[in-house]
Amino acid sequence: MLRIQIIEIKEGQICATGSLDDVIKADPETYSSWSEAIKKEAEEEPDSEEVKDAEEERKTLKRQLSKKDSFVRQMSKGMS
Repeated sequence: MLRIQIIEIKEGQICATGSLDDVIKADPETYSSWSEAIKKEAEEEPDSEEVKDAEEERKTLKRQLSKKDSFVRQMSKGMS
């Protein structure tokens, strides 16, 4: 069985060690702050649908720019 050991360090000093429950008991305030930070980060992560939409939009913009660049090059050659 895998046993995870957590070491909590504050200002360069070890302030708690042990299992998650041990660390929570030793310093519940830090665990609460950490938990809130994790929740906030999870809320800010884009969902997979947003990521897909952004990727599709990026592909569309690249195609449009490529077409425009190609057109400009052809026009430049015609004017030379």
